[in-house]
Amino acid sequence: MAWLETDRHGRLRIGFKYYDGLKCREPLGVSANKQTIAEARRLCATIQLELKARTFDYAKRFPDSDRIKQRGIETPEKIQPISVTELADSWLLSKQGEVKKSTHGYYKEVAGIFIQRDAIGTKTVSELRQEDIDRWRVRVDEKQTKGNEPLSTRRKNMAWDVLNQILEFARVRKLLNEDLLLGMKPFKDSGQANDDDSELSDEPEDSEVMPYNADQIEAIIAAAEGWERALVTLYFFTGIRRGEALALTWDRVYLDRDRALINRSLSVRYGITTPKTKSSRRMIQYGPRVRAELSKQRERVQLRSKFVFPNESGAAPNVRWATDVVWRRILTRAEVPHRPIGQCRHSFAVLALKQHKPLNWIQRQMGHRTLQMLLKHYWRWIPTDDLSAEEMSSLESAAAPLASNHAHPMPTRPENGTQAGS
Repeated sequence: MAWLETDRHGRLRIGFKYYDGLKCREPLGVSANKQTIAEARRLCATIQLELKARTFDYAKRFPDSDRIKQRGIETPEKIQPISVTELADSWLLSKQGEVKKSTHGYYKEVAGIFIQRDAIGTKTVSELRQEDIDRWRVRVDEKQTKGNEPLSTRRKNMAWDVLNQILEFARVRKLLNEDLLLGMKPFKDSGQANDDDSELSDEPEDSEVMPYNADQIEAIIAAAEGWERALVTLYFFTGIRRGEALALTWDRVYLDRDRALINRSLSVRYGITTPKTKSSRRMIQYGPRVRAELSKQRERVQLRSKFVFPNESGAAPNVRWATDVVWRRILTRAEVPHRPIGQCRHSFAVLALKQHKPLNWIQRQMGHRTLQMLLKHYWRWIPTDDLSAEEMSSLESAAAPLASNHAHPMPTRPENGTQAGS
């Protein structure tokens, strides 16, 4: 076992239990900061693996250590096997400080469900073979949600990504003699999109697009009351994610500019977090209808809370309650089919596409990393109607000024040998 700690001067050192149970601490000679902590975590994970395999060379890792001189420490010859579960533990340790806390929690949960609690977790890393990976893929493909529904392709590829990273971690450290995933592709979309998001993800992005139509949207908004109406109106007409709306604070809402700064999200597991990607940190735009609802909500909240949608004590609301309990209650009153609240975001995208809003604007508004992500989810909703005769005429006439501006007269030969322009 190995761990990372700081001394009383704020400098990093690694602690570990040596083979004879002796607790050792070795200084790394650097002050603790984000970069050095991430690098030290990776070293700590490697040492943990070496200790388990009994290949840890004290003199090689810490050649200037006083402990070597004092005790004459030697590395044992016997090598112990390492299981995939133990490998996953060391990989998770290496990820601490390198990724966000919420991302690390996601890695830990996926590794636990699909690897450490699976038969592959008991396998010895050095004896892992291609057929073990093939059998693992079959088990993942057959796995079901808590509601006895097939896993979505997204769920399966979550597990695939984590296993890929764990095996790469082992290969770099020469624990594997071959790349077991070489040439193997992620799971293909089987047409299923049943996402039990309570198990693994706070913000399901790849759920099946089943948008509400215009009449259903109006019925839902009409059925919502007070702060509920402000929330669902914001969801339907901005494309904001569920956690982003619940983390929104008044200092990031600009009612005079019809804009809101999105740089926080409220997670079920980790509370207020920062977005995973740069594109998710964005300024969204809204119209007069959303502005009117936000203004009413501002009057309700007054100075009671910094949050736009606070709970009774003024703190951030409970995500499950706001987006499940309250949402179901609104849908029951509206007498519309029940769909997850994430369909508000999908409904916004489809509305915008049907109204021919610019694709790059929709991408920025929704916080997609690339335009390809927008096309992947909503390509079938993008209008493909032919242009009218007037639109075609306008297109052709718009090019005429460009052609004339770029046209250059042919140069003429000057007469009697005189230079042109003289």
